[in-house]
Amino acid sequence: MPPSPKILVISITRMGDIIQSIPFFRRLRRRNPGAEIHVLVERCFADVAAFLPEVDRLHTIQLEDLLPDLASGRNGDLSGATAFYRDFIGQFRAANYSEVWNLTHTRPSTILNYLLAAENGRGVTLDSLGLQRVNSPWLIYFFATNLARPWCQFNLVDIYANCIDQVEWLSGRSLSIPDQNKNTDISHLRLSPSARWRIAVHPGASQSSKQWPVEQYRAVVQQLSRRHNVEIVVVGGKRDRNLGNVFAGMPRVVNAIGETTVPQLTALLSQTHLLLSNDSGPMHIAAAVGTRVLDITVGSALGHETAPYGEGHVVLEPDIDCFPCSPFASCSTGLCSAKIQPDTVAVLVGWMLGWQPAPLESELRGSRVYQTGFSGTDGMLDLAQIFHSAPCGRDELHKFIRPVWLSVLENQPSRSLTSDVRIPREVSRRAAAALTLARQAKGFAAQLARAAHNPSEFLPTIKNLGELLSLAEADLSSSLRHHGLLRSFDVYSGIARASLAADDLVRQAEETADIYDRMIQLLRPLAEVVSPGISQTKYIPSLVEESYENLTEWA
Repeated sequence: MPPSPKILVISITRMGDIIQSIPFFRRLRRRNPGAEIHVLVERCFADVAAFLPEVDRLHTIQLEDLLPDLASGRNGDLSGATAFYRDFIGQFRAANYSEVWNLTHTRPSTILNYLLAAENGRGVTLDSLGLQRVNSPWLIYFFATNLARPWCQFNLVDIYANCIDQVEWLSGRSLSIPDQNKNTDISHLRLSPSARWRIAVHPGASQSSKQWPVEQYRAVVQQLSRRHNVEIVVVGGKRDRNLGNVFAGMPRVVNAIGETTVPQLTALLSQTHLLLSNDSGPMHIAAAVGTRVLDITVGSALGHETAPYGEGHVVLEPDIDCFPCSPFASCSTGLCSAKIQPDTVAVLVGWMLGWQPAPLESELRGSRVYQTGFSGTDGMLDLAQIFHSAPCGRDELHKFIRPVWLSVLENQPSRSLTSDVRIPREVSRRAAAALTLARQAKGFAAQLARAAHNPSEFLPTIKNLGELLSLAEADLSSSLRHHGLLRSFDVYSGIARASLAADDLVRQAEETADIYDRMIQLLRPLAEVVSPGISQTKYIPSLVEESYENLTEWA
């Protein structure tokens, strides 16, 4: 009997991303019921990876110790690190994996994917020239919208899950941790057995830009601790101990920062009524054990992308034009953190726990409040703005473009669009101009594929078409840069073109035409509200008489 196929998933990432990949593993198992599934994580997250379902073997690596030795210009043990890495790779190659997945875009994981699976690696890998290639439409979308914030319309849990095709659409999507992980002993925390309400507070974050000021958390805790029969437990890792000092001496407050392992934190969160937190790993653990979360999202965090997965969680964002920040730019102003006031947070906690009625809009000034739920249209997590009479313009565009993206990413017929959304005139005008350029680029790519079947006969034509395609691409990119939503289309197209799998001109041109066909799908609904007659740039090929639209094989 032949051995079972082996699948390796490289998940060298943070706590929250590992938790958010739980449905990915469930769906991977459903697609490969007889496979042996392995996962590779950072050693410090081995306890977190133990939550992953359907995993047969866990591997760990301590990159934070290895990378300084491998980095150029460091005074580390380069030869020793190289030998370790060579042996490490050899062990994995000997396993003879039939499929290797990498869900992250870090350099170590990308290189590792290529070394183990060459260009056949799934997710993020390298091509034969050593350039990064992403071969999953959903991951291309995620990386594109990460670069063009704030235009991600889907939660990362669903993005990961959607990478697994050939599985029923809604199957395996729940984010839950097995019950045995909730029973770890936490008696050393000496929690009050008489407390009617227990609230956990996590003031830390993986990045300081995503952290609401700890002094603001203290002000909220002061208000909440005045209520009878309330116990507040402040949680966090050992590196957050200085944050715990801020809460020293407060009544009804237990400082558990640095005092829990991951299993103990899981058990603690399963025994609380609410977690108040920044965008963080503990937030996703709370969601996975069924505890409601009030997620304070500031800096570069984005609720639509990383909100706690499940029904009834609340996401609080600052109502400010510059939010969210770019993950690649630092902000020294702290404007978004200042917008969210402790009184607002305390009111929302009271409402979520049933202590008081729904807040008035005047009590939420400076903030936007969302509640999580599952879309009745596509079944994936969505955010609905609550307590505000006027919808946010960005949310209106999200609502409109989400089904369009879904059609593009799933290669399905266009879905019905929301008709009650008003598209800004400037967005529609730019989309209409870009639509013409996208159609031209698609036409040039299709004609290039046709001519490339006979390169010796049509060499001048191929050269001319290549130049025309480059011009159209440059103008199309330029036309999309002036609005964030349209820029996300441009970045998606750029990553997709850089990730072409074909190694011959015919197939490369065909794949490029397909990319621009997807661009047309994205632009057309936005452009349809524009009246005809807009001044648009048009390129007319001088050596090719047949237009793209007349090529029957591309119809």
